[in-house]
Amino acid sequence: MGFFDKFKKNKRSIVGVPAFLQITINGQTYTIDTTSTSGMKLAAVWRCVDIVSGTVASLGIDIERRIGKYWQVDEKHPLELVLRLKPNERVNSFDFWKAAIVEMLLHGNAYIYPYFTPTGEVSRLYLIPNGACIYDSKADTYEITDEMNNLFTTCQGWRIVHLKNLSLDGGFTGVSTLTYAQKVLGIGGNLDSLQLDSFASGSTLHGFISGDSNLTQGFGAPQDDQLKSVKDSITKQLTSGAKIFTLPGTMKFNQLSLSPSDLQLVESKNLNVLDICRFFGVHPDRVFQSSSTNYKGSESAQTAYMTDTLFPLINKIETELTVKLIPNQLLGQLRVKFDLDDYYIGDLGTKADYYTKMVSAGVLTPNEVRIREGHAPVDGGDSAFISCNVAPIDSAKIKGEPTTEEPIKKSRKK
Repeated sequence: MGFFDKFKKNKRSIVGVPAFLQITINGQTYTIDTTSTSGMKLAAVWRCVDIVSGTVASLGIDIERRIGKYWQVDEKHPLELVLRLKPNERVNSFDFWKAAIVEMLLHGNAYIYPYFTPTGEVSRLYLIPNGACIYDSKADTYEITDEMNNLFTTCQGWRIVHLKNLSLDGGFTGVSTLTYAQKVLGIGGNLDSLQLDSFASGSTLHGFISGDSNLTQGFGAPQDDQLKSVKDSITKQLTSGAKIFTLPGTMKFNQLSLSPSDLQLVESKNLNVLDICRFFGVHPDRVFQSSSTNYKGSESAQTAYMTDTLFPLINKIETELTVKLIPNQLLGQLRVKFDLDDYYIGDLGTKADYYTKMVSAGVLTPNEVRIREGHAPVDGGDSAFISCNVAPIDSAKIKGEPTTEEPIKKSRKK
């Protein structure tokens, strides 16, 4: 295979965002920069990316071992430290996973290179920067040229942790969210530009110059070249921020107000934020778009964000990490799992109610709750408790029949 054949082959596998996009709005064509840097200049995009990536990075990641019919965190497993605290010698776990999700959302793919020890254990994880990894979907190989982490190698598909955004080629590569939202981002950028132009010089007046209808005796109507000269002079004064300017006696400045289409364009900025939120799966409340103060509504939005956006994303990450970092012979015994307890528990009142119900149902012991809250265990706190206010539906207590304890109590009285 020649050099140019290899280049063509690799080029087919690259999925990116076009640098520029042309769209037409109200008959006028605009050229829009659609790179990730440009997209992040929009407040709604920046906030959505920050929320999704920050939420995932805030969740703890554990290695769980199967014991009988339940799974338990294996705190002594070497991978536990790598996933939860220190992926490599340069970054901590929060920065690592936040950067990985940002790569996936803005560039479509996040490539993670795991470093295996001679014994087959994962000791470090490296996030490959954008553009430093090329995936050949036909050969299922990754070509890495990462100067930042000093990695230059070609790996088989099973060797690289590949986090993909929404895919269009059967799940082999992801496509950036910015690619799907090109038109929406273009409209948002033009709305910001329109707002900037409007307030650049203190909300500059708009209007036109005309001849005064009351002409002075001995003078004719102003000519076109005279009107143009006065127009240029007035424009220069307005854009410079001048508050007072002069006009010749035979001319008049006619101020123009915003047209209905201009007003609608400004109001549509709120609708543009909603469209951006739809692309990223983030509720408008989380980007401070909605002014609703309904606590129940915010709580429902939190739950919807978890079930519709966050849960599919973390399930994708869990599955990819499990199949790429756990040996095949241990897939049924070990797994990677996110800790979602802290996400569901919002305020202190909700947390207290949650722990009360879990302890009264025998799911958690008092010491397990104390350990989660950073308190030392107490004597007798390892016992599980359960409420005695319920009984089996076919029990003697429900049917009203005497229990075995009643004769014993009567005999004691005698």
